[in-house]
Amino acid sequence: MGDPALSYSDFLRLKFISVCRLGGSGPVIWSYFAEFQPKQKRGSMLSSMAAFWTLGNLFVASGGLMCLFLPNTTREPLT
Repeated sequence: MGDPALSYSDFLRLKFISVCRLGGSGPVIWSYFAEFQPKQKRGSMLSSMAAFWTLGNLFVASGGLMCLFLPNTTREPLT
């Protein structure tokens, strides 16, 4: 979502919009996932989903953290 940003402030605005859009789907995903699990395995499956969801968030955050240490390059707009 931040790809078309030509400045850092545009990038932050687009990133904020992206986070708001992604955060809204969380409760729906958890509800659907829990609804279609067998009653006997529902707790363990939700725990597994929580663990993998956390690992996914850490993976994405580490990618963002890695961007802090990449060389500072500027991108020219396409004409």
